[in-house]
Amino acid sequence: MRRTLATTLLILAAGGLTPATGQPSRDQFQGLGETVVPANNLLRVIWRETEGEWTGAWSPAPGSDGNGAYRAVWHKGRERASADLQITITGATVTVVRTQAEGRCTYHGNLQSSQAQGRVWATGVYRCDWAPRTLRWRATIIG
Repeated sequence: MRRTLATTLLILAAGGLTPATGQPSRDQFQGLGETVVPANNLLRVIWRETEGEWTGAWSPAPGSDGNGAYRAVWHKGRERASADLQITITGATVTVVRTQAEGRCTYHGNLQSSQAQGRVWATGVYRCDWAPRTLRWRATIIG
């Protein structure tokens, strides 16, 4: 079965799939409401991201119109870094390609949501051309 991102997020918010069939049950969606960022808006809003001691904001690039082009700025104390990003979402999987003067980083992660908290976030790992190891990242998607 092919699922859209909206379906995936609703399934995540509703608590998962029916074990016997692997499909969402009808009663899981009753009273769900609009508590998470609509799927078609995930690439039109700011992502608040953390990786190690760095915190930052990933913002849609001017004129991007939901195509996944982002501009990122991070801070760690007085240090600052910035980069261009291309975010791709397939189902509940997120891939981010980060390009900056030092080279390129690739982020892999998964979308998650919480009906109770009314939010969507992504967590995963990334690796950069200039870094010797894989690192963790987390972003809260602000709707």
